[in-house]
Amino acid sequence: MGSECSTIEAQVVPVDYSQGQFTAQQKRILRETWVHFTDNMIGRGIKVFFRIFELNPKIKEAFGLTELSKNELIKAEKFRAHATRFMQSVGTTVDQINDLPALRTILINLGRRHADMPTFKPIYFASFTEAMMYTWEQELGNKFKGEVAEAWLSLFLFIMESLKLGYQQAMEDKNAGRRLKNR
Repeated sequence: MGSECSTIEAQVVPVDYSQGQFTAQQKRILRETWVHFTDNMIGRGIKVFFRIFELNPKIKEAFGLTELSKNELIKAEKFRAHATRFMQSVGTTVDQINDLPALRTILINLGRRHADMPTFKPIYFASFTEAMMYTWEQELGNKFKGEVAEAWLSLFLFIMESLKLGYQQAMEDKNAGRRLKNR
């Protein structure tokens, strides 16, 4: 998948987020294929996070889950709840795709919350994109190519760009607060 993902990224026409637009075709594809994920959000969220942890084990540490095995993670309520919230966030993004400015605000605020995790680094967001693309390809099989893969990659990049922006803003706010304290 790694080389395929890079190929897909190179082919994607960037979405102009300042205009708040995905194409009508992309919106249709996202809505139609999202239905596949709604029947087992916990399971699919867990798959995404397992892939994230495979790609970058330090992320497991950032979430304070280092000591737990896969079997223990599956049973851990905190982990299951986070996997569910993660998938619900993707679903909200699909559902609200017609109002990207409002959606972007929600995602920026979510990104700000990640800045409260002392060991979380913004570079980790790239692993999330790669893990989602991998999991979606596994789940959708042959349907996950061409326009479908491009639509999802555009959505994932929108989500991650928004989260990173929120994270960056929160860190800047923290640094500004520290500078004021030190005066």
